[in-house]
Amino acid sequence: TASKLDAALGNIDELQKFFATATESSVTNGLGERLRLLTNTLLDTEGAVNSRQLGLRKLKSSNSDRQQSLENRVLQTEKRLRAQYQTLDLNMARLSSLQGYVSQQVTNWNKS
Repeated sequence: TASKLDAALGNIDELQKFFATATESSVTNGLGERLRLLTNTLLDTEGAVNSRQLGLRKLKSSNSDRQQSLENRVLQTEKRLRAQYQTLDLNMARLSSLQGYVSQQVTNWNKS
């Protein structure tokens, strides 16, 4: 392998063609040209990287919307439950008062 590298380095023109040739056919392009075309394809405005970024942004936005919706539902449920428990507390206080009154009346009847 060292001898192949030495031979390649000895023939600078061929080495330059290997890296820098730009032709009509992508098959005969040099390595550097192929890499440039690949990166252009990936990083172009409609390339894979940009498309993935757009997709992730949409997903993030969708998740934010769903999170806000869920938070609103939780707040509404909390509000409803607090109102129900306050009503329950009020009714329990009334029933406790009624129980005290009935107990007092039964005690008075038993004394008579």
